[in-house]
Amino acid sequence: MVLIINIFILVLLITASTLCVFLIVYVKKYYEQVDAVRKDFNQLVENTIPILNNLEEVTGRVNSMAASVGEYWDGIDKSIKSLQSMISVFNSWKIIRFAKIYSPKLLNNFRSVAKGITTFRSELKNK
Repeated sequence: MVLIINIFILVLLITASTLCVFLIVYVKKYYEQVDAVRKDFNQLVENTIPILNNLEEVTGRVNSMAASVGEYWDGIDKSIKSLQSMISVFNSWKIIRFAKIYSPKLLNNFRSVAKGITTFRSELKNK
């Protein structure tokens, strides 16, 4: 009976040793896979950083362009207001009477131009 127990213990020790060897092999394989994933992740991070830097640069350029476009539109708005004030001089009653006497279509033309400029200005403000 002691001999059978010793044989079972020997088989158990051999099985345990074999399992330990397989465990070491599989842990090593998993470690290599995790290390490969870590390297891929580090490479991804290294490739992403320049893209983010470029995005920051592009954002800065877009902001500066937006500011310059805003200044440009302010200049256009001032020009339109100046033009409207010049046109309002033509809308005075003396010029309208003069236009009625000398050219009936002239008044309609001035009104059309004034409406066109007003429409153009409102369209610019809406955009």
